[in-house]
Amino acid sequence: MEVVASRSVAFFGLLFGAQTFPVMLGQVGVLQTGWFWGYNVAIFGGLLLCVVAAIARRFVRILNIFVSGAWLVAMATWPLAVVDPSVVADERPWLWFLCTVATATAAIALSTWAATAYLVLAPALYGVIRLTPPGGGAHWDLAALDTVYAILLGGAVLLIITLLRQAAASVDAAQATALARYTHAVRQHATEVERVQVDSIVHDSVLTTLISAARAYTPDAMELSATMAGNAIGHLKEAQASSPDDESLVGVNQLADRITGSAEALSAPFPSRVMGIGVGSIAVQTAEALYSASVQAMVNSLQHAGPAESVDRWLRITGEGADGLEIEIGDTGVGFDLEDVPTERLGLRISIVERVANAGGERRHRLPARGGNGHHDPLAGSGCRGCGRGGVVVITIPRYIIVALAAVFSGYHLLLAVYSLDIPRDKVPFIAAMILYAIATTLSLWPSKVGRMPLWMAIANVAVSIALPLLVTAQLDVHGSVGSDYSTWYPAAIGTLMVITSTRRRHFLAWVGVGSLAVQTALWAGPGALATLGVVGSIVWVAVSHVLSRSLAKISRDAQQYVVAEREAAEWQAAQEAHLFERQFRLRQTNRMALPMLRQIVAARGDLTDAQRQECVYLEGAIRDEIRGRKLLNNRVREQVMRARRRGAIVTLLDEGGIDELSDTELERVLNSLADALRNSDTDRLIARTVPEGSDVAVTVVGLNSADGGNSSALGHTDEDEDDDQVDLWLEIPRALER
Repeated sequence: MEVVASRSVAFFGLLFGAQTFPVMLGQVGVLQTGWFWGYNVAIFGGLLLCVVAAIARRFVRILNIFVSGAWLVAMATWPLAVVDPSVVADERPWLWFLCTVATATAAIALSTWAATAYLVLAPALYGVIRLTPPGGGAHWDLAALDTVYAILLGGAVLLIITLLRQAAASVDAAQATALARYTHAVRQHATEVERVQVDSIVHDSVLTTLISAARAYTPDAMELSATMAGNAIGHLKEAQASSPDDESLVGVNQLADRITGSAEALSAPFPSRVMGIGVGSIAVQTAEALYSASVQAMVNSLQHAGPAESVDRWLRITGEGADGLEIEIGDTGVGFDLEDVPTERLGLRISIVERVANAGGERRHRLPARGGNGHHDPLAGSGCRGCGRGGVVVITIPRYIIVALAAVFSGYHLLLAVYSLDIPRDKVPFIAAMILYAIATTLSLWPSKVGRMPLWMAIANVAVSIALPLLVTAQLDVHGSVGSDYSTWYPAAIGTLMVITSTRRRHFLAWVGVGSLAVQTALWAGPGALATLGVVGSIVWVAVSHVLSRSLAKISRDAQQYVVAEREAAEWQAAQEAHLFERQFRLRQTNRMALPMLRQIVAARGDLTDAQRQECVYLEGAIRDEIRGRKLLNNRVREQVMRARRRGAIVTLLDEGGIDELSDTELERVLNSLADALRNSDTDRLIARTVPEGSDVAVTVVGLNSADGGNSSALGHTDEDEDDDQVDLWLEIPRALER
């Protein structure tokens, strides 16, 4: 924003300076030579250096202060610079045409309050000099009009620059806040993705192996458990060696072949049908997630749907576009209702649903009726879907500010016309021009929901810009005092109208309007009048509006590109952090807990002692707690859970996200209370579950005693058993201590 503002002021200050040259050279004879050339070099040389500094982005503030100071000193010493101070000058001092440039450079270099003080001081100083003979000996009302007009022009520049700075600062703050929120969200998402991936690996390999080893009593079962243990060790090593930067691709046809190959190797047949597979590719992580989820779904069917001789099973893979797949795994066995699946059951939730969702796909479960005609699990996916991108805040100036500025300038031009009503030969065309201008300006500034000016209105404004000079100049004497009074109010008025037209995105027609003004002025009063009548200034203001509009649009586009780049960097960093901390921490924890037992299973070829089998059960429960218990665990809770299991109790920990917002201190208090409850309980079954946010309770603890005297299976329980359980413990642990 600062670059755009400094370059705009520098370039257009140079153009305003160029229009001053004819007037300046016309006054060379009445000024002392040393003063004339000294201040010319200082001011115009300073403007040239401002252009260079704005491009190089160095010394911008210093050089703009220099130009503002040079103009102020030159204006203050004007009476001393003339050859004969007693002679009344015929024209305004040529420094008048650079007053807006001086206030603009002050707006760039100084603070808002200092620039405001300069805005009042510089035109006021000119107004005082204008009253003196060297300044033209103007009447007080003409000097006042000049001063007010200079303050209005400089004030508009200062206001626009200040508003753009504030808008840019607000945009930066909003973008920073949005990026911080996005970074937090994407970090949570990346952590969740890593957690699900690790949980899936642990569930599919480690937990399944431990349960199989605990139940392996036949030679075939022992051999299978030893093989599974070796595979689990390999899976853990591969998971630790994987990288989030792996951008390898797998063809969707290769994925389909791999899934059908696994279906053929299962203990029961899964007839496969592959249709319409595309030629595209997907990320290797996505392919691995779909493959693992498919295998888990087929294994679930084999375990729960019923015997192979009475159940039909199938696998259907259908292409979706070039790089998409829909994988349907179904059977005609015993169905289930997804809503009735207990939260603690991990095979469906972790290994299928969450795994597919985090890979960018979706899982759909279709069940005709509970207990009849089986179930269907379509898995669809084509690639990872990132977090929402959101929008980009755009730097703009409030519309009401623009309308107010334009209204003030338009009203001031009409005031100058009224002030000059006694000059034209015939007042009727003069007044008609004023009415035309008032109507055109009012229509152009009238509130509208449409940002871009209607074409008919822009054409009408061009017509007004052509008509105004014809109506006004026909009543003026071109050989009179044209340019020394405000009878030629129309060039600035047309400039304002065309700036409004350009601001409302009719740039070409705005250029046509000021172009026609320049042609008419040159034909009526000669090329030199382009500067003295302010035509060049009107052209420059239209150029400023056009360039500023384009520059703000470019800034918005650049800001969008920067935001995209920042978000991509945030995603990459979040993936790295999640891989480093979440994945590696969880895998190290699992290795520390399970690797010794997995190696014992391999070494013993699955032939374990009763103590080792029981240890497999305890170990499976502890690792399962890490998956579904998450924040319900600290060292004290882990110790008490293991003690309860070793005495024969069934312990279930369910963290459903209700305590994520607790501070470390509050969480530690809640977990210590949970550990105390587990230590003091002697029930057969304990269930600790988090309570959703919004409740005063953080965790509920339920203790149940079985009606059969505690002879519950150490490997699980059934829902029917719960109906006969007696509640011996009910504890609610509050989120915060009462004060």
